[in-house]
Amino acid sequence: MPGQTEGRDPGFSLMGHAINAPGGKLARLLLRPMGPAWNDLPAAERECIENRLVLVVRSGTTAGLHGRAVIVEFIAWLHHYTPHLVSGPLKDAIAEGGADGIALRSILVGMSRSVGTELRLLLRDEVFQGVVECQADDSTAVRNAASRIISEVLDDLERDAGDAAKLARGRARETLIRAGEGIRIGAASILGDWLKEVRANERAVHWRERYKPVFTDIWPLDHKYRDERTSLALAKFAIAAGEAFPDAFDVLQHYLVPMTDAWPQLHFLTMDEASEVIRRHPEKVLSLLWCLLRPPTARGRSTDLPEIIDSLIAVDANLAQDRRLQLLEDRAARYQ
Repeated sequence: MPGQTEGRDPGFSLMGHAINAPGGKLARLLLRPMGPAWNDLPAAERECIENRLVLVVRSGTTAGLHGRAVIVEFIAWLHHYTPHLVSGPLKDAIAEGGADGIALRSILVGMSRSVGTELRLLLRDEVFQGVVECQADDSTAVRNAASRIISEVLDDLERDAGDAAKLARGRARETLIRAGEGIRIGAASILGDWLKEVRANERAVHWRERYKPVFTDIWPLDHKYRDERTSLALAKFAIAAGEAFPDAFDVLQHYLVPMTDAWPQLHFLTMDEASEVIRRHPEKVLSLLWCLLRPPTARGRSTDLPEIIDSLIAVDANLAQDRRLQLLEDRAARYQ
């Protein structure tokens, strides 16, 4: 494919060339008027811009490909002001089966901005395929790609069973299964981060009504999809459930695996949100710790553990007699 570099994600490789290429610069120039003042432009000027965009989208040249790459990055703008261009020739270009289509789908899922419900629905097939194909090693791009799936499943909760737009049962899970490990790590992180953004007194409700159904619907059941980075992200997700932590832990504990790092990072259990969870549910938090640090698989020491252990005992002194906590104490790096 013109403009690609071997070994790199095809979308990032394409954008690396397109951003300074004549075709990319032209596309950016054509998109610039699309904003609040778009409808104030004379109709003839808007028509001229749209016609030139169509030429870029349909062009079989390298310049046309560079232009399409830039347009896909800003596809939300195009969809808002000229939706017919997205639902027609641009959608066809993104859906192409060759290398060009793969690169455009990579940009769509990893780099495009402000992709909302209506646009995700219009490009559902392309989005899901792009997530499966995603090869990005940039954490932001991977999180963006993973967020497309989470957003789509959250949207789907609002759709009635008979809605023609309803997501086919099992499709999101199958996408996570087919996608790379980074996408699953990103999805687990997104779930926890988004739940954490909910107001503290509403997190339990959001866990029960939104995030728990989403997780149980999409998460792969097979043990081979369980790894340490995903496990840590899911542990943070459980803590983010707040008052609903016991239920969240009961659901998520089956997907947690021990951490083999020499110095496992458990700082999230020393933060304010975790402190409140420890105060309310110390024994359950100990169970979470045990899932992450149980021997003989986990052998490392942690500088976060002393504070966590002390907090647990401060809430429930009886836990000092718990054999699990005693074994974890051997892993606590205390420097005093």
